[in-house]
Amino acid sequence: PGFIDCHVHAPQYSFTGTATDKPLMKWLEAYTFPAESSLKDLKLAETVYDKLVNCLIRNGTTTALYFATKDIEPCKVLSNVCAKIGQRE
Repeated sequence: PGFIDCHVHAPQYSFTGTATDKPLMKWLEAYTFPAESSLKDLKLAETVYDKLVNCLIRNGTTTALYFATKDIEPCKVLSNVCAKIGQRE
């Protein structure tokens, strides 16, 4: 048993809760788009995704529907991290 989160933007984990006063497009341009692009560095992607998945597991989320980047290799990293840690995706 556990929680199921049906909407997780994995690349946004590292800046969750920041700049909530910005309009959406400014926030996306300042944070989301650069963060997604930075995850082409697969070691960084593994670090970010490992922290995210472990945080969700610690808080009882055993299954998640992830939204990752448009790039396939970082998506594979996220899937591998979930498998390694034991979270269903």
